[in-house]
Amino acid sequence: MKSVLIVINREKEEASKLATELQIWMKEKQLEPVVWDPDHYAGQTLPENCTLALVLGGDGTMLYAASLLYGTDIPLLGINLGNVGFITSTVKEQWRNTLQAWLEGSYSLSPRMMVDVAVYRDGLQIFRHQALNEGVIAAHGLAKIAFLEVNLSGVWLGEYRADGILVATPTGSTAYSLSAGGPIVHPEAEVFVLTPICPHSLTHRPIVIPSNERVTVTLAERQRTELGLTVDGHTFTELRPGDEVRFLRAPVKTGLILPGNRSFYELVRAKLQ
Repeated sequence: MKSVLIVINREKEEASKLATELQIWMKEKQLEPVVWDPDHYAGQTLPENCTLALVLGGDGTMLYAASLLYGTDIPLLGINLGNVGFITSTVKEQWRNTLQAWLEGSYSLSPRMMVDVAVYRDGLQIFRHQALNEGVIAAHGLAKIAFLEVNLSGVWLGEYRADGILVATPTGSTAYSLSAGGPIVHPEAEVFVLTPICPHSLTHRPIVIPSNERVTVTLAERQRTELGLTVDGHTFTELRPGDEVRFLRAPVKTGLILPGNRSFYELVRAKLQ
């Protein structure tokens, strides 16, 4: 029997009720539902013969699921119980129609590039994680100015003085990067967006670069404020002066199931009015 993973965010009031309805529906369709609760995942293992991951929550829950299932080839279908919902594109009132279309093979699969983020200290890798949206280097001490030296595939770009800097995937272009003044990018494009956060120079603007570039951000030795790296909003590591943070295109993509033939441009119009 094929199994379906249900990733649930219990902070959303409707999530538990919807999970129960989904389990009943799936069993009627000869599918085996397996509920995965991020808050109680200790000891849980991914089900065998899993053909789909249903994500109940908002975009943050989708980012968690993308990290959880990275490299498994299990596609994600998000049912939006949040507010914005750029990547949880199915509204809860339409889940039956969307799942029935999936069963019948009448759906589109959107391959999404991910970014591989690694931290090197004294030449040794101390951290590595993959992100669907972005990696963010940001100040969190009292003195907010970060001094960040950036180069692209070995070519010196310059030093950014800012509250921080982020490297976003096309999917992440509509998240933190957009709030920081970055451009909207089609989610299936093969690019990165390098976006400074509150730069202390009007000449420091977001840059769109090919995804085959290696972005290296080095914390200047004269750095005085505390800095940290956050990956997709749920994984954090402290950084020190001299650390190098490297951003590369991840070797595999994540597939998102989209309902019907809805265009990304329609989604932008609906979400951003």
